[in-house]
Amino acid sequence: MFPSITEAIPDNSHAGKARTPIRIITAGRLTRQKNYVELLYAIRSLLKDGYNVKLFIAGKGELMDELRDISIQLGLQDRVS
Repeated sequence: MFPSITEAIPDNSHAGKARTPIRIITAGRLTRQKNYVELLYAIRSLLKDGYNVKLFIAGKGELMDELRDISIQLGLQDRVS
């Protein structure tokens, strides 16, 4: 089984966490069942906690435009591709 996102990212309570690049890559249909919206909010939360994180989403689907709009609303346009 894959670790949860909090298990996969080490606890970098020290100041160096912003320097440790974290790249998250996902591929799949862009549908509600995949819960990409929640993933975007998780990325924003990690950024607020000081992590240097970037999300790469590969896929097509009904939510492509909505996910793009949400990433812009959350200020993630330079962190989500």
